[in-house]
Amino acid sequence: MQPAVACQLTTFDSPLAIKSSLTLILGYTQATFEASAGIFDIHDNFGGVSYGAGVDIEIKEDLSTNIEYMQFFDTVGIELTGFSVGLTKHF
Repeated sequence: MQPAVACQLTTFDSPLAIKSSLTLILGYTQATFEASAGIFDIHDNFGGVSYGAGVDIEIKEDLSTNIEYMQFFDTVGIELTGFSVGLTKHF
């Protein structure tokens, strides 16, 4: 799969002193599907526009978490989406 391009739009501080940033993502994803069973071989490429959004939230000065949703593509009856949660340690 080709990576999507990320663009960080804004960073804001809440009244509770929680630092966070919002990220919107737009790009193109290409995937290859290959399978074989006996004499049958299937090889196909799928692709399309990818988009998503996420938020990074600072937990401590050196630790943050992120939550992200992506719609990679929805083409020829195949839909690929993803949801992720991560933790980042800053050195």
